[in-house]
Amino acid sequence: MKRAVKWLVFLCVLPLVLGRVEIRAMAQDVDNADISKQMEALRQAVLEDKKDSKEPKFSPKDIEKMQELGQKPEIKRIIDDMYESMRHGHQSQAYRLNTTMGRDGIYQNPVLQQYVNQLGQSLVPKDTVNLYTFRIVYDPRPESFALSTGSVYISTGMLSSLENEAQLAYVLSHEIGHIEHNHFYEEVRGSILENALEIDKERSAKKKGAIFGAIAGGVGALAGGIAGGANGALNFGTIAAVSAFAGYSVVHSFSSKPKATAWDKAKETDADEFGLKTALEQNYDIREAPKLLIAMEQTVTKDPRAGFGFHGSKANIADRKQHVQAVLDGTLKAEVQKKSQGSLIGSSPNFALLMAALKRDNGVLALDYDLFEMAKTNFEQAEAIRSSDPMTQYYLGKVYRLTARTPEDKQKAQSHMLQAIRYDAERGFYADPHLELALTMIRENDAKLYPDIQKELKTYVQLYQRNNAGALPENMNIIYDYLSMSGENAWMVPRVVNVANPGQPKP
Repeated sequence: MKRAVKWLVFLCVLPLVLGRVEIRAMAQDVDNADISKQMEALRQAVLEDKKDSKEPKFSPKDIEKMQELGQKPEIKRIIDDMYESMRHGHQSQAYRLNTTMGRDGIYQNPVLQQYVNQLGQSLVPKDTVNLYTFRIVYDPRPESFALSTGSVYISTGMLSSLENEAQLAYVLSHEIGHIEHNHFYEEVRGSILENALEIDKERSAKKKGAIFGAIAGGVGALAGGIAGGANGALNFGTIAAVSAFAGYSVVHSFSSKPKATAWDKAKETDADEFGLKTALEQNYDIREAPKLLIAMEQTVTKDPRAGFGFHGSKANIADRKQHVQAVLDGTLKAEVQKKSQGSLIGSSPNFALLMAALKRDNGVLALDYDLFEMAKTNFEQAEAIRSSDPMTQYYLGKVYRLTARTPEDKQKAQSHMLQAIRYDAERGFYADPHLELALTMIRENDAKLYPDIQKELKTYVQLYQRNNAGALPENMNIIYDYLSMSGENAWMVPRVVNVANPGQPKP
């Protein structure tokens, strides 16, 4: 599918490209009937790809021809310029992501950020020329990805899915592998050579030379335009040429937000092998890797929306799980057995302690995405690590209230709200559990609960004011309605008015 679409785009924009580079005479020589046949063939190819979407297969002759094309100066220039443009795009992506805090940006937990970065640095090959940094992004979807510039990102959703430090080491090492083995460059090179092969098959030598020369000039202009910003030498013809030749997926990376790259099977396999070997060299128990992939497979089965990022689709997970196990049973078996007699690292006290807050925070975000199963799992895991956290208890009660179908679920929701209030009794910081508990009791429609309902509603308002500079909740009119329903018609709270200090001049 990917290959057919690239060639389809090329054929669609070819007249525009040739017009922009002022070789219209060549365009007039193109056999329109021949192009119509090609377009029909491509439509059939797309339909076939939908039935069986697999990576393109090339004959030995095709591979030899692509290698030959890759040595041509004009093709080398296109590849190098496109790769450099990709790196410029990745720099911009890293800047946008690193300067965004909170949702869709960097997770605001400095201790955990430092922990992940230090662990990642310990996995970087000693002889590499690349510089790395490892960061956590606040996103409930389990994914991790790398940029060609050495930035590695892992989402809170991915971290919350890990059971131990060994699995984290495997994930980070996998992403390092994409950079160390030049997968970004190979992605650009392969995309361009595939299209060059198609052009070679369809055009005469004279026309091929003109097309390659035109597109090489266009790529150079695009690279200059990206490096020079909005005033660079960019125009529609340039973009069309590069998009057609290099493939939309490569050019799209210039402007799209950071995301996991859809690597082909060969590159994922290569990164997995690198990740396993690297993690084992640092004495991590890589037998935990298949367990992670099994967990990811279960996650995608429960909620297909989670099938992105580090693990990919359910089919990709199955392939990777099988290959990882084959490596463990094959090339790395002896070394694993030898090291297992010593002290392979499964996890560490730091990992469990730090995960409590992260699992809770990711659960909060997952709840906003209506990822109820993930949110509930995160909160329950956070509770197992640190049950005295009032925020965890509150949100666990909330997810039970939102999804309750049975009296038992409703009772669990109320129980967790009571626990949240209990653990927050001394600090008195969290107002919401009091409101949630009051709402739960209101739904019981029992007059005996009226005094408790009034108490919780009043406490909610008082704590809200204390945490918001004296301001009243925006839903105060509804609070008064609830109080009246429970028999309290007199209680009210005046708004706090800021009073100027004595001696301060009046405005």
